[in-house]
Amino acid sequence: MYIVYLSPEFVDEMGVAQGGILSPYLFKKFLADLACNLSKQWGVVLDELTVLTHLLWADDLVLISDSDYGLQCQLDNLFNYCSKWQMIINNLKNKASCLQQWGHSYAKF
Repeated sequence: MYIVYLSPEFVDEMGVAQGGILSPYLFKKFLADLACNLSKQWGVVLDELTVLTHLLWADDLVLISDSDYGLQCQLDNLFNYCSKWQMIINNLKNKASCLQQWGHSYAKF
């Protein structure tokens, strides 16, 4: 015999409902124009036709730039985008990495 206990009901006032039918659609809708708001001016040039500004997988975002100033510009663009759509960034999950070629100086965070 099993005893079933239910947790108290709670109201979800932010984000999209995990597992909800509309959640993937709403998430895509909110992020559809993110790439347009991240300036290619501050990305990394891969070839004459391709500039890499960010990587996005599910709800993880990596901003990419070839300078600390460019990265700050990308962060400013992301801040403006999130402010416009009333989105919140989880500061506890933020990381910064700086990669360099051997022998070159780099920005310290």
